[in-house]
Amino acid sequence: MRLFSIFFTTFLFFAAPAAAPAAAIPDAGRSPAAPPTVAAKSWLLMEQGSGWIIGAHEPDRIIAPASLTKIMTVFVIFRALSEGDLQLSDEVRVSELAWRTIGSRTFIRVNSMVTVEELLKGVIIQSGNDAAVALAEHFSGTEQAFAAQMNAVAAELGMRNSHFTNSTGLPDAEHHSTVRDLSLLTRRMIADFPDYYRWHREKTFTHNNITQNNRNQLLWQDETIDGVKTGHTESAGYCLIGSAARDGLRFIASVVGAESEQSRARAVRALLRHGYANYRAREIFADGEAVAEAEVLFGAADSLPVGVAGGLRVLAARSKVKNLRTRVHLPDYLEAPLAKGAVVGSVTVTVGGEVFTEEPLVALQDVKAASWFGWMADHVRLWFR
Repeated sequence: MRLFSIFFTTFLFFAAPAAAPAAAIPDAGRSPAAPPTVAAKSWLLMEQGSGWIIGAHEPDRIIAPASLTKIMTVFVIFRALSEGDLQLSDEVRVSELAWRTIGSRTFIRVNSMVTVEELLKGVIIQSGNDAAVALAEHFSGTEQAFAAQMNAVAAELGMRNSHFTNSTGLPDAEHHSTVRDLSLLTRRMIADFPDYYRWHREKTFTHNNITQNNRNQLLWQDETIDGVKTGHTESAGYCLIGSAARDGLRFIASVVGAESEQSRARAVRALLRHGYANYRAREIFADGEAVAEAEVLFGAADSLPVGVAGGLRVLAARSKVKNLRTRVHLPDYLEAPLAKGAVVGSVTVTVGGEVFTEEPLVALQDVKAASWFGWMADHVRLWFR
């Protein structure tokens, strides 16, 4: 029972990835090929679907996130849009403070009216600090109040080593994060807001008759790469979080503290290549699929279909994914009444005899209590077992 409880807790983590830090891929499913050597202060390669970390170097090292901060800025705005607190067509008056913000710019004009959609594209595609401040002020009143909301979201998502003081990533001694936290944030942004995330693959954006290119060089080098964000300050070095989707997989590669734009791009691309060359995903069970039939006593039905809530998809080394095996663990019988979703057992996935993961099995439908006659009949059945 203790072992089952441990694995059930593990399942809850993967079903709701924001609750805890991402975990390393289990050793049983790991590829023998080591990740490439990356010239950066810290880096991390994550599979987006599972949240499993394929490889990392100093993932919890405190870093200055530079413009990678804007992933959180747009996450907060994306959520506000999805909850109806903002509309893309809402017009924002540009303050003098936003207009004067230093660093990369969208070149919004002071006192002009700019839509939320235009400002978002300015932040995402052009990395506009002025656009980020304008959004922050519009949504929260001040950039400081917006930073407080950023920190609340970070705490909610389980970003345990992050603290934000501004919407831009401009240097501040109290403004920091880690590649683990930023990868977790990126994973959630892609999963939660796919319709808005698509803007990260756009190569150019024009505002105020000024056209600027997306700073992510990889968008021109590989059509499967569709984001995510670059960053650079003297203290942070050159940073890049890249993501690609192909072959039914999406990987997120985060690199901080590279020596040049070219170096960060090479590092991210090498990590993504490693993921696709060495790992594959396999759907073991679909959502709602009956894994087994469990015997039921004292119920209106004699059996109950059981399955894995949300289905079961596994990432494993390319050489091992075809060798995955499953084993169902159920008690001799279940006692009604039973509610749909109740945990009733577990299923183990093994590779070459090694346990890869174990997930809880749940009831796929309700089973009501039997009538008095049925209840007595099942007691008689038990006497003769």
